[in-house]
Amino acid sequence: MNYKQIHEELLKVDEVAEILGVSKSTIYTWTSEQVIPHFKIGGRVLFRRNHIDKWLSERFVADKRSMLP
Repeated sequence: MNYKQIHEELLKVDEVAEILGVSKSTIYTWTSEQVIPHFKIGGRVLFRRNHIDKWLSERFVADKRSMLP
């Protein structure tokens, strides 16, 4: 994986907040409580896109109507 691929895979707090439909404050709370996977570099909170996708899919609850025959 080269630098460009790594950089494109990284998300900032505002990007994750937008993806999840929550405030940046919520994201900071979740990081301080170790709820959401993240890491820090030079004081910046960053997220790997694939970790967020996996974290989100683990919390997915199917709509019961979609499970009807």
